[in-house]
Amino acid sequence: LLLKLAYPNNVYLNRGNHEDSVIAEVYGCKDELQARYGDQDTKEIWEEFENAFASLPLAVVTDSAVIMHGGLPNANFRVEQINKISSEERSRIKTMVEPAKNDETCRLMQNIMWSDPQPDSGMSPNEERGCGMKYGPDVVRSFLTDHGLKYLIRSHEAVDEGYELLECDEHGMSAVTVFSAASYP
Repeated sequence: LLLKLAYPNNVYLNRGNHEDSVIAEVYGCKDELQARYGDQDTKEIWEEFENAFASLPLAVVTDSAVIMHGGLPNANFRVEQINKISSEERSRIKTMVEPAKNDETCRLMQNIMWSDPQPDSGMSPNEERGCGMKYGPDVVRSFLTDHGLKYLIRSHEAVDEGYELLECDEHGMSAVTVFSAASYP
């Protein structure tokens, strides 16, 4: 957040699946706050963390790319679906772990966070994660073509070399996974 404040036109922050109140707590964020600030102050600080996480955008679109955490939630997905989610609606959703059956916005957000590319064509449920979808190069190519883009850039999976390409056509259209962490579980 400090880099965003220092360089507001050069740093972009998106919401990922760990910017979710339940997931962040499971991975120790709240415990770390309690260790540093004590039980009394942690409640207020944690609520501010939840609000900050929920206010983060779901995607950024540039001239050549869409950048989002997981990827395509369905074969007919359009960026306009994200644009239709107001900041108030997005901020209401602190967790996407178990969306209510009638909460389509939360379900869409969950699928954007938890979806992954696959080498096979088409789409299928992301059974490894228990939510989200798996999408193939044909689905990525169609999405990018419809939006006049070349890349879908995402970060939801650890990859050995720090990045991985799912090539979608002979002209370089690709889904690019970028992930680097010194010690990710």
